[in-house]
Amino acid sequence: MNRIIILFAFFFSLIAPTFSWAQSEPDDAPNKDQSILTMGVLFEAGTNALIGKERLFPMPFIYYQNKYVTYATNSLMIHPVETGPFQLSAIGAFRVSDIEMSSDDRFDDFERDFAFEAGGHAEYRYRNFSVYGQYLTDVTNAHEGDEITIGVIARKMIDRVHLSLNSGVRYRSSELVNYLYGTTGQKGAPLFPVVELDSGWFGFARLTASIHLKDNWSLLLTAAGENLSESVVLSPVVDKEYTLRGGIGITYTF
Repeated sequence: MNRIIILFAFFFSLIAPTFSWAQSEPDDAPNKDQSILTMGVLFEAGTNALIGKERLFPMPFIYYQNKYVTYATNSLMIHPVETGPFQLSAIGAFRVSDIEMSSDDRFDDFERDFAFEAGGHAEYRYRNFSVYGQYLTDVTNAHEGDEITIGVIARKMIDRVHLSLNSGVRYRSSELVNYLYGTTGQKGAPLFPVVELDSGWFGFARLTASIHLKDNWSLLLTAAGENLSESVVLSPVVDKEYTLRGGIGITYTF
């Protein structure tokens, strides 16, 4: 519980300055009537909650936006309703368990399929500050779980640097929690005790900095953290109560 309180206090310390941003700064977001395409490569590493070492490899970075569609590497949002600062969108996203991405041989007998999830996203924006809610559910029977996210996004331009802070909480159903961190679905004789994990709340924060270099090139820096729910730490394949990640990449905007 103390870790959760500390993490949320840290989130608030990051979020608090955004209220002044929203009141005093103009909106720095690109004009959605124009099409924007940004592509690049991102390297991320950090502390995984699972036992063993995670697999590290470059990830493609793709971002496309126009008035009706936003695509960001592994998710697609369609915006059928936009009235002033309020936007209602349909969303689809791919998800893969960290168990599948782990390089630890002990996870070889775990069955974890890629999941495709669909749902809705509602967002209210005032200048550089957004409040949003999102619901996703598995439509591929990979885990048959659900996720509800409530968060805030703050944006700020400082000279050539565009900052974005996304933080909030996620509620994940027991099916999704077991898909991500559980020991169900082991083939053959179980190597780990089979433990059914409960649903829970996860606090998160992600800070992104895009630094314009020259012409259409930018340097991308990321830092992210997530506090796991109390039920997750009961899993025999989890040895941390949190995840921390940092990344660096290069992008080109067309």
